[in-house]
Amino acid sequence: MKNNKLDKTSMVVFIFLTVWGAIQILRFIAIPLIIDILNKKENESWMFPAILDTIVALGSFFFLYVLWLKRNFATWLYSFLYLFISIVDHIDGAVAGALSTTPQLFGGPQRDHFGLILSLLIPAVIDVVALFLLNWKKIREKFFEISALV
Repeated sequence: MKNNKLDKTSMVVFIFLTVWGAIQILRFIAIPLIIDILNKKENESWMFPAILDTIVALGSFFFLYVLWLKRNFATWLYSFLYLFISIVDHIDGAVAGALSTTPQLFGGPQRDHFGLILSLLIPAVIDVVALFLLNWKKIREKFFEISALV
């Protein structure tokens, strides 16, 4: 039987995931970047990371809802994919930062490339930690139970 009650450790993990998911809503900041790219004011190599930022920001609302109210296998799978897409986005942004001009939104061409790349990889590491916690057996059991076929 599935045990949905949260102990103290699980509660801390769920609060961490909630705070991290809420912070991701700030990624809507990419919308002006998309507009600047479409108006040929910024390098087009930033388009894919900007679109993924917007997708993750939109997905954050559903992530926060299901994390607390609809814990089941589908929620766990959505959460896994949500965090995975966020990791891909951060890495793609770091690659764009290494290979192209920094957008004005992120400090412009005068910004240090290393600082930009680091500022994109640190959230990727936090996403990896969140993904690890989501896959921790104690947390995974809050979403679904794997029972042996007998």
